[in-house]
Amino acid sequence: MRTYEGKEGVKKVMHDSLDSKTEILTIADVEAVEKYIKDIEEKYVRLRNKKEIPKRLLVTDSSTAREMQKRPEHFTADTKYCKLEISPFNTAIQIYDNKVAYIT
Repeated sequence: MRTYEGKEGVKKVMHDSLDSKTEILTIADVEAVEKYIKDIEEKYVRLRNKKEIPKRLLVTDSSTAREMQKRPEHFTADTKYCKLEISPFNTAIQIYDNKVAYIT
């Protein structure tokens, strides 16, 4: 287990998945991503798309999440929306290559 702090820690954890040999499975609160790490996420998405790494995404259902998925650069092949009673969720979890990244 490794822990990282701050925006640089988030960037390091997210960018680790860019070497994934498997599909990335993600559960995320898009509202929190947009609020706290939008700049990191935008660069990450461009790099992931360039590498053609497949991703499935489960997100909290919100107008922000639905609008984000309309943007071509944020296209993810399989996105599902869920109602979550925990508000704010403020978390993203990525599972890939037998790893679990938990970002808060």
